[in-house]
Amino acid sequence: MDLTCFLQAKKLLKCLWYRVEGEFCYCSNNFHYATVGDSGLPQPAMWKLILLGHIFSYISPLLVFQMLHLKLGRVGCLLTRRAMVALTDSGARLSTHGHHEVSDQLDMSQPMYWDRLDTPLPDRPWKDVLDATDKSLKQKEKGPWSALSKEEKIALYRLKFNHTYPEMKRPSQEWKTVIGGMFIFFGITGLVVIWQSFYVYPPQPPTFGEDWQAKQVQRMLDMRINPIEGFSAKWDYEKKQWK
Repeated sequence: MDLTCFLQAKKLLKCLWYRVEGEFCYCSNNFHYATVGDSGLPQPAMWKLILLGHIFSYISPLLVFQMLHLKLGRVGCLLTRRAMVALTDSGARLSTHGHHEVSDQLDMSQPMYWDRLDTPLPDRPWKDVLDATDKSLKQKEKGPWSALSKEEKIALYRLKFNHTYPEMKRPSQEWKTVIGGMFIFFGITGLVVIWQSFYVYPPQPPTFGEDWQAKQVQRMLDMRINPIEGFSAKWDYEKKQWK
């Protein structure tokens, strides 16, 4: 990578040298003598200054791009290396973790245990790592079941299954949490509305009062607003009451 960048930079410098030399040959009769006369510098010194300026103007973007490219490459390599180390460590921890007494692993490549109504026989028993008591009970299971007590039969069932069908069909109590959360939300909203009515909202205008509204109705009747099928048509002007 470094050798390739060096060869590219060398090639670019060579091209820039020829380009700048050609520009000097073209502009020497029009620009150079006026510049020398204005600055007072001798002709070779002015050539060197202009040459260095041209080279720096062409080289500086390349150097900045190359530095950014190298920096991003190093950062990417560092992040990749750290990610690989993290994955390796997590894989090692999972491989050395061992089996639990209860089958609660989430390795989808292995048979899974599910408490589902449509799966009466899961692919894996609930408790796959047995202790000495469980092993003796499993050996006793191979004999006549009449020799097993009720507690032993229940213990054998719990080795195979986590929940019974009545336990799986039992309704959840989650609705209590939902209803409680709704009441809490409504209560907080009501408190906010009451607080706004006392400390935020301005006082009601006088047009909201009953006296003002009664006077407004009387004025509309006196003006005979919509006398055919509207407001005034429902008022009996002779009896002074609503029809």
